[in-house]
Amino acid sequence: MGKPKGSIVNSIQSLNVEIDYDKLANAIIKAQEEATRKKEEQNAIQQPKGKLFPAIWHILRGKRSKDGRLATAPFAIVISVLYRMIAVIGFIVLVLLWIAGIKAFPVQGWQVIGNIILVISGIVISLAMILYMILFWGAANEMEHETDKNYIIEVFSGMISIASLVVAIIALSRVIG
Repeated sequence: MGKPKGSIVNSIQSLNVEIDYDKLANAIIKAQEEATRKKEEQNAIQQPKGKLFPAIWHILRGKRSKDGRLATAPFAIVISVLYRMIAVIGFIVLVLLWIAGIKAFPVQGWQVIGNIILVISGIVISLAMILYMILFWGAANEMEHETDKNYIIEVFSGMISIASLVVAIIALSRVIG
C-alpha cells in the first residue's frame, strides 16, 4: 500500500551532502558587493546629491526619484545652508572678538598674571569656536550628500523644534519682563 515508515529516514541518511563553506562565503560576499554597487550606481545616476541646481535640472527633465530624494532635497539644502551660515557667523564673531580683545587689552594697571589668564582663556575659547565651526561645516557637507530621507526629515524637525523653543523663550521673556 504505502512505503514503510523507515524508508524516508534511510533515504536521508544515504544522502551525502558536502558544502564548500569557502565558496558559499565568497558567493555571499560577491552578492553583497554587487547589490551595493548597483545601489550606488542608481543613486549616482538618478538622484541629485543635495545641490540646488542639479535638483532643479533633474525635475525640469521630468525625471522621477525612486526613493523620494527629490522630496527631501529642499530640507537637506536648507539644513546645509543653515549650518554653513552658522560656521561663517562663528568665524565673523571670532574675528570681532579678537579685534575687541586686542583693543581692550589692558596695557597698564593689570598684573601680569591677569594678562596671562586673559590670553590663555581667549586662546581656549578661540580654539573651541574654530572646532565648532569646522564641525558645522562638515555637517553641512554631510547633509548635502545624505540619502536617507528619514534622517534628513529628523534633523530638519529637530532644527525647527530648537527654533520654536527660542521663539517661545523670547516671547515669554517679553511677557514677563
